[in-house]
Amino acid sequence: MEDSSVEEDFIPSGSVAACDVYIRMQFLRKVYGIVAVQLCFVTIVSTIMISIEPVKMFFQNHPGFFMLLFLATMVSLLAVYINRLEYPLNFALLALFTFFESLTMGTIVSFFDKILVLQALLLTAVIVVSLTIYTFQTKHDFSPMGASLYILLFVLIAGGFIQIFIRNPFMELCLAL
Repeated sequence: MEDSSVEEDFIPSGSVAACDVYIRMQFLRKVYGIVAVQLCFVTIVSTIMISIEPVKMFFQNHPGFFMLLFLATMVSLLAVYINRLEYPLNFALLALFTFFESLTMGTIVSFFDKILVLQALLLTAVIVVSLTIYTFQTKHDFSPMGASLYILLFVLIAGGFIQIFIRNPFMELCLAL
């Protein structure tokens, strides 16, 4: 197995978890690299849309444009899914999706205070880095808890929707925790 290349070790019909440790680490580096580039781009676009007043006002005053951006985001996401195995095309479509998603996110954050958006960014970064470090350091496998975690996620999402219509301070505290 030492003489084999990355391409020979990776079996497209199998899972990444079944591959050699080197292959898994290369996969993680690639995924984290792509996500990091996407997050940096979204951060830059959002910063521009919050900081430059004419740009901010344009996106806030044209709700139809936001709906168009949302539709373009969904269509580009579908295109990424359909062409996920077509090598050069899938990256171009992913870049297009990232572009539309960054404009959509920038439009949303332009309605909020800059300090609040910065706090959300920093809290999210701390959580992601902490979970990444924990994941690389622990030997605990969370796979058997898949159904429980799915149910918990559904409860949180449903609780958030209920909280939109029926305001309850106790439920708000529970969802925040």
